[in-house]
Amino acid sequence: MDRQRFISQIMVGSCPACGSENTVDCEGDPAIEDLTVGHCFECSVFWCIECGKVLEGSFCCEHWAICRECSEEHGYMMLDEFMDKICPKCEYWADGCTLEDPTECEHEYEYQCPYEQVLMLGFI
Repeated sequence: MDRQRFISQIMVGSCPACGSENTVDCEGDPAIEDLTVGHCFECSVFWCIECGKVLEGSFCCEHWAICRECSEEHGYMMLDEFMDKICPKCEYWADGCTLEDPTECEHEYEYQCPYEQVLMLGFI
């Protein structure tokens, strides 16, 4: 089994419509460029790898709207947004993060979705 096929089986999984394992994520597809969208080569179905919903008409899954609303409500930020808005104000900032290990930044956890924290730690 080649490396790409192995990665697809583990990360993408089988097609929710036909069960085929001839699948790939759409990160390399220039029209989609989204690694959370799966594509089946057997039946041409596209689906959300995160929740398994078959996507029709749009490659943006409805569950992402839930994440956007939650982030707005709680003030959660993506890493690049956090680095632009919060880092330069931090006591550990001197034209760059001065922490020995930037993953230990307490401020980042204040502004990061708890679900994303769990994903980063590898528990899901």
